[in-house]
Amino acid sequence: MATIPYIIEAINEKTSKILSIGLGGANINNFFSEPPNKHNITVVEIDAAMKEVAQKWFGLEENGRHQVLVDDGVEFLRKLAENEKFDIIFIDACHSKREDNEKVFKNILNRS
Repeated sequence: MATIPYIIEAINEKTSKILSIGLGGANINNFFSEPPNKHNITVVEIDAAMKEVAQKWFGLEENGRHQVLVDDGVEFLRKLAENEKFDIIFIDACHSKREDNEKVFKNILNRS
């Protein structure tokens, strides 16, 4: 949550395509996909249960500007590099150990 002011500052009307790796409770994603924001946000979440929890308990609603894909974020980024671009990519995925988070970032860098 400490990064939210930085995210908001980085996103403006010219940054219309946002990719988020990790869903959580979908609070950030919901914020950027609802009016008056005009952003298109794609979320990639590896765990289908997280999507269900976000829909049931946190008001996640997909629409024409907000979609949640159940997929591996690292694999999605690898495929993405071949044919699609986003204005901003932020990673909101986490593990319980710092070493696990480092592995994710190294994996992303090694596959791009």
